[in-house]
Amino acid sequence: MFDDDKIKLQCAAHKLNFCANDLFNFKKVKRKNNNEKFYIRDYDKNGKSKDKEITKDEAERIEFLNKIKENVLKVPLNKCKKLVLTIRHSESLKDC
Repeated sequence: MFDDDKIKLQCAAHKLNFCANDLFNFKKVKRKNNNEKFYIRDYDKNGKSKDKEITKDEAERIEFLNKIKENVLKVPLNKCKKLVLTIRHSESLKDC
């Protein structure tokens, strides 16, 4: 079924899909008590939504990542679609 001399990698389109889903997932940091406590909306092991307390460093990191995501989302969607189609229809990229 598979050639032994080829390196087997996870599907590139699948990994790209995970990246795209993460890109559209912004986390909003809530600040309470004069910016002394920080919270994000999260889910517990039962899938119930709740506020989770985080550190100031985590809050700053999340806000930094959100700014990066906003800039990346400025790339036109048609360029992303072309990239996916290129990977999907390229025999050399499929065989990686």
